[in-house]
Amino acid sequence: MKVLFLDIDGVLNSRRYYESDEWKQISSQLNSDSLKYSPHFLIDRNSIALLNQLVQCVPDMKIVVSSTWKRYGGYELTKGYLVQAGFLYPDSIIDYTPDLAEPKYCRGDEVQWWLDKHSEVKSYCIVDDDDDMLCNQLNNLVQTSSRLGLTKEDCEKIRIKLG
Repeated sequence: MKVLFLDIDGVLNSRRYYESDEWKQISSQLNSDSLKYSPHFLIDRNSIALLNQLVQCVPDMKIVVSSTWKRYGGYELTKGYLVQAGFLYPDSIIDYTPDLAEPKYCRGDEVQWWLDKHSEVKSYCIVDDDDDMLCNQLNNLVQTSSRLGLTKEDCEKIRIKLG
């Protein structure tokens, strides 16, 4: 199985998105109460389009949510937000990493815990804007820029790492 560990903040949203005209329009509608708030508004549709293209290129890839968004309703709720933002492949999202929210643990520990429970994983990639991974995971990390979020170049690196 090929697995993509997916962060959201800094990957599917970015400073570029929050400075965009699209976000300004959404934000103004939210502030005027003409639009009901939903977390899916925080997700950049351009990044979702890139994620859709990645799933098309690597159709056997499964997604495990590693983002802190999992704390707010688990991966099913997060999956729903991604679909609301335009994600076309909800069945590819299969799970989330555990929340080991103690200071002694890092995101890499959560990924490793999940990997240790799933021996069927043949290749994996972690896409995240942070680098708080274990040393043995760094070759599997595609680190995005929190300024730009997910890019075409990042998707190509992910595709190559997944094989």
